Amino acid sequence: MSANADSGAAALSGAAVSGSWVPTVSARLYRPIALALAARGIDADALFAEFGMPSPASAGWDVRMPLPQIAGVWGRLLEVTGDACFALRAAEHVDLTTCDVITYLESAASTLREALHKKFAYLPLMTNAVEWTLDELDGEVSLTLHERPARPPLAPVAEYLLAARHVFLRQFGPPGWALTQVTFRHEAPASTSEHRKLFGIEPAFSSAYDRLTFLGSWLDAPMRGRDAALVDLLSRYAEQVLPQFALQQSWQERVRQQLTGGSDPGIAAVARALGTSLRSLQRALAEEGTSYVEVANRERRALAEQLLRRRELCISEISAALGFSGSPAFHRAFRRWTGVSPGEFRSRALGPMFSEPERGALHELR
Repeated sequence: MSANADSGAAALSGAAVSGSWVPTVSARLYRPIALALAARGIDADALFAEFGMPSPASAGWDVRMPLPQIAGVWGRLLEVTGDACFALRAAEHVDLTTCDVITYLESAASTLREALHKKFAYLPLMTNAVEWTLDELDGEVSLTLHERPARPPLAPVAEYLLAARHVFLRQFGPPGWALTQVTFRHEAPASTSEHRKLFGIEPAFSSAYDRLTFLGSWLDAPMRGRDAALVDLLSRYAEQVLPQFALQQSWQERVRQQLTGGSDPGIAAVARALGTSLRSLQRALAEEGTSYVEVANRERRALAEQLLRRRELCISEISAALGFSGSPAFHRAFRRWTGVSPGEFRSRALGPMFSEPERGALHELR
């Protein structure tokens, strides 16, 4: 094993020994950033060394760095380059080697849908600090970025990750790939000209999500470099190495998986299902900076937003499906989660012409 791999393994073992889950990122993911720095004549290796990071250009995908260790990297990048749009320019350097086996799997998939499923399935090989979700609604698809654990919006991180996703699909996805909407949680910068240039459209800022939206017809469009044999070969390799990273799953993720369909059996029942004690689960979640109530509320909110986008469901049905005692309780909770009422949320999501349906349309939610 190389010295770089040794340092990555040490970072992982340190997190495991402490008993608390620490999100990690493969040093490999910073390769486009290193290339962007080199294009400006900046010594990328020296800059990353300031944060105890190995060279992204030579590090293997299995060299993982604890997220807190690299939390200050983006601030330093913006300082060194003096470029507020450096994240967007770095994303232009994304290529097939960026995520190692994952990017090859994606590019060789038969369709965009298959490519995204490969991305989701094997993302733990690169990082457990973010995840993506895919939602299909009314002919459009939303690809949403979620940070783990959830953090206040950090403009360069969101811009880099969304831009990198778009650049990859522009290069290796279906020919003619285009977006219909881009949204960011952070506030709009003084100028958005570089954003328009890269994404092809004007992004919306101060939104609820960091998200890319495109027409649903793209999902079944063929990828440029589709190669079934290559996908099969790389999938078998990825399946062999995935378990060692899946073991790093956070306690909040384990809890989340128990809260399917909006049901909440309570922390005691969830602890039993996970093979631990109530107090041990509470302590583990606290070490991750969260609590059972916060995780349960996030899941309930996510399902509430998903159901509110379904035109055939009325608010009272959604309230009952989520286990609330009545619509007033649901209204109070939803306003606490989002700052708006369920009706206001629906108006924004479905348009001002939307009107509440009659009761009785609810059949199968899960």
